[in-house]
Amino acid sequence: MNCEEADGLLLDYVEETLDASQRAALEVHLSQCARCRTALRDTRHLLGALSEARDQQGRQRLDDARSAGRSRSTTTPTTWQPGSRLGDFEIVSEIGRGGMGVVYRARQLSLNRIVALKVLPALAGADDKAVSRFVREAQAAARLHHTNIVPVYAQGQQDGHFFYAMELIDGESLDRVIRRRRAGSATRDEPFKAGHAHPTRSPPTHEPPLDDLHAASTALLVSLDGSRFRDVAMLICGAAEGLEHAHTSGVLHRDIKPQNLLLGSDGQLHITDFGLARLLDEPGMTLTGEMIGTPAYMSPEQVGFARRTVDHRTDVFSLGVTLYELLTLERPFDGATREQLVARICTREPKPPRKINPSIPMDLETICLRALEKDPARRYPSAGALAADLRRFVENRPIHARRVGLLEKSWKFIRRHPAMTTICVLCALLVSGAVVWRSQSIRTRQDRATELIARAYGMLAYDDYREPDDARELLSQAASIWPDPTGKARAAFLEASGLADLRLEPHRAVQTLQRALDASLHGADQRRVRYLLAWAERQRTGRLDGQALTWLQQGDAIGGARSAEEHFFRGQALLRHRPEEAIKDFRLAREKRNNYAQAMLHLGRALNTKMYHQRRHDTFDEQERVLLNACELQSTQAYPCYLLSITYRLSAEIYDRTRTDSKRRDEHFEWALHWAREAQRREPTSPRGYACEGEYWEAVGDLNRAIDARNRGEPLCQSPDDQAEVCDYRWRLYYWLGRYDEALSDLRALQPFTAPGAGGQGDARRVWFAGLFPALIHLDLDQPEEAKRLVLAVADAEPRNARAAFSAAAILHLLGRRDEADQLIARLPADAEPLAASGESAPTDWERKIREVCSGRQTLSALRAVADDSLRRNKLLWSAAYFFDGLRQLADGRRDTAVTLLDACEQTYDYEDYCYAARVILGRMQRDPTWPRRP
Repeated sequence: MNCEEADGLLLDYVEETLDASQRAALEVHLSQCARCRTALRDTRHLLGALSEARDQQGRQRLDDARSAGRSRSTTTPTTWQPGSRLGDFEIVSEIGRGGMGVVYRARQLSLNRIVALKVLPALAGADDKAVSRFVREAQAAARLHHTNIVPVYAQGQQDGHFFYAMELIDGESLDRVIRRRRAGSATRDEPFKAGHAHPTRSPPTHEPPLDDLHAASTALLVSLDGSRFRDVAMLICGAAEGLEHAHTSGVLHRDIKPQNLLLGSDGQLHITDFGLARLLDEPGMTLTGEMIGTPAYMSPEQVGFARRTVDHRTDVFSLGVTLYELLTLERPFDGATREQLVARICTREPKPPRKINPSIPMDLETICLRALEKDPARRYPSAGALAADLRRFVENRPIHARRVGLLEKSWKFIRRHPAMTTICVLCALLVSGAVVWRSQSIRTRQDRATELIARAYGMLAYDDYREPDDARELLSQAASIWPDPTGKARAAFLEASGLADLRLEPHRAVQTLQRALDASLHGADQRRVRYLLAWAERQRTGRLDGQALTWLQQGDAIGGARSAEEHFFRGQALLRHRPEEAIKDFRLAREKRNNYAQAMLHLGRALNTKMYHQRRHDTFDEQERVLLNACELQSTQAYPCYLLSITYRLSAEIYDRTRTDSKRRDEHFEWALHWAREAQRREPTSPRGYACEGEYWEAVGDLNRAIDARNRGEPLCQSPDDQAEVCDYRWRLYYWLGRYDEALSDLRALQPFTAPGAGGQGDARRVWFAGLFPALIHLDLDQPEEAKRLVLAVADAEPRNARAAFSAAAILHLLGRRDEADQLIARLPADAEPLAASGESAPTDWERKIREVCSGRQTLSALRAVADDSLRRNKLLWSAAYFFDGLRQLADGRRDTAVTLLDACEQTYDYEDYCYAARVILGRMQRDPTWPRRP
């Protein structure tokens, strides 16, 4: 060990936080180096007023104890041996020591559980003030109940020894993780010496496996390598939320540091050791300038700067120091002497983290530096505000903190050094700053714009393209900074813009992405944009054919998907029509990018689609596992819960239809409702949770509660498409319940989404929403002429639309007007638009045969006899024949045959096209055995 390495360890040595191996190596070096021994003596002063106060208190305790004849220094052990008992607790081993006590691993005998037991040292136990503080610590911790705070179970005393028991956390203190990272020894075989351990559901009775204990810290070490800064942010976010809970309960910690943050095997930070905690509501406990805490992590007000009152914002500062150290592996303030350290805390700005590690995201640096503001008024106003900004960063939303500008830096310098600063210096600083700004402004602005574009793209490609608003805001900021980007920046801007428009404005997305393709310079960019275009075209037309298929094939031809996002985009293009192929792409996307949340979500969605089509449980275990992971990874979002609710509902419906396992059916229905409500809890402003709750109630047959769920979600719809989805779902329920006016109102609301040019399935389903469905309602209202008018209006407006013609013919048949129906079909041109379900392309001769069945000139059995294997296997090509033949049978009075055909149509599960219409009619028939009434 050399002097430089020794210097970096002296403060940890004084604070007794070094590993045994590091401590031994340092002591060998100190025995040989006079310079470092001198530095060690100076470093001992770093404990500052805290050490002096403790020394003074210790002397006072000893004097008081001697004068009272109560000194136990020779009669009471300072260490409790394994097997010793304190009340209900049996000592297992010593874990660690701190200024306010010794922590033991112990067993609570009455409950047979392992706990961490903190015991007040014997000598200090004689001091009334120390006892009072110790009891306050236990009381403070016991009243706090939060995921990120180590809970206190019990407290008591025995023979003058005060103790309290707390949960044992499986893991290790954060400072150990940081030290291993500094030393470059992030190995799993390092001996484990936990500060605390956290029991799982079954408390351990022996040391857990090393691999389990190091799982969370190993993940964090990867984060510290720079690849997972969001994980670091989420860790500190959890700690900040725990502090916010403590602060709102009236408790300050005052000694936040890595040693008091335990990284559990659950991947969360747990705050422990409220040994310096102060109760805000206790008289006399809001002292000004009292120096209590660990110096390197103390705020300026804690070390006495400007004699400010110490309040909850001191914990924000200390947590900011911890975040800084996590990001950079350096402390923001250090010094060889107490005076030097205090002076730097009070007067020096920390080096920006990105100057130490340029890969640190700019927003995360901004958050860290805002927490480290010397003036408490300029810090985050609360730990909760810090947590909220960290969560915004994790979720790729704009943060609220803003970077410090040149003028602000100048003013902060003046405030800290008033004697050194004059108006001339300020002027010089402003002038020189202006020169620097002018020389660097263009490059800085372009760099900032490029970063904003990259962040927007990341939010859309990796997190959630379905929620583009925050990404659009970043793109807008980039455009204002750099109005006319060139080269790669222009291509990236257009690509991100197209991705932002893809879900709700696919027409616009296609146009933007074509411009991005023209601007792309590299093969990888060209390939990626082609997959995006395939996805956008499929979204625009509702079909995977024509130009969508061409873009997909071109991407495959120039090398195929290689990166994680290329696999994701390709999977999205395929998901609706080739779910099994999409599943492969989503799996590859996950393999190529750790914690690819969006790929995980849409893998679950693709597996749901496969289950929807095949009505089998083949992939259920994977669906459940993937979506449970997604729910955990995106713990604040409704969408993963929404998808998981659908998984359980589909599974329950399969059990219900096949009548194979009623117990599983009931369990999965219960889970479907549970995750629907969990979605509502996580995002009360999202309609997703209410949508899947409505689907649950419909599945179990309670239509009124299904309507109620949709009605509760309707005010939360923020886009026209979300509103249309509510109406699309709800009108059927109204129709089945005989609430015709409300059903017609919802159908009228849907017509703009099915108007010519609406795109997607709008062109195909316009026949349903403007013609067939309102016509069915008017039949029930005994308004046959209005029913006829509606379907003929659609057929006349689109004379080449076979679906419109056959739908009108079906209504005419139900009205008993067979001749008119036959004449209408006879006028249909041979090259009319196909009857095939939306998104399916059928051979020309097959289309002709389907029309013969739908018009009654051919039977389904005859059609099956001439179909080859590939046609028989593709059930989507049969849905039109089942549907229109079923309606003919219904018009002819053959109700049972009609039910069989319409049920077969529903089970084609053709992306809510013919199967949707069949379900509408089956639902009406189930609720009225006499329907439809004969004219």
